[in-house]
Amino acid sequence: MWEELTKELDKLSPKEMSAQYHFLGEGIARRVYALDDEYVIKISKGIDGFYQNSVENYVFQNASSNLKTILCPIEYFTPKHIVMRRATPMSFFTKTKYINISNFTGYSHIKDYLDTLTDKFYLLEEDLYSPTSWGFLDNSLRLIDYGCTSNYGDYYYDFVFTLDKLDNFW
Repeated sequence: MWEELTKELDKLSPKEMSAQYHFLGEGIARRVYALDDEYVIKISKGIDGFYQNSVENYVFQNASSNLKTILCPIEYFTPKHIVMRRATPMSFFTKTKYINISNFTGYSHIKDYLDTLTDKFYLLEEDLYSPTSWGFLDNSLRLIDYGCTSNYGDYYYDFVFTLDKLDNFW
């Protein structure tokens, strides 16, 4: 299902995409569109977007089941595309630059998960505390943007993705 859709979407210009799908926003490396009320697609603008999509997929695939409780689920992945469940962005509700997780009743455990994301997966800490990185899905707080890495993470994922290419080569 997703593979056929992404092939069709690849034929569209950004302007044509925006005419057919609701444009939700963009970052440095990716554009995000609502496919419908349930799903979004993140489309890479270039090599940096391929990298961010690959990092998000790596994190989701390698996260513990507990950690996955705060990650927005990935339904489909290629380096060019990620299809995720559609969450309501926290930035709709707050204009603060950073969020304080301890202010959210019942979410004190998230601080430990964020430490894991920075220490084990080398994600950029500042990005994890940005309201634009969070959303609400099924009445739960979820990280919707987790593809930005720290400087060390850049080296780590370059190594991981190079090994993956070599593994696929053999």
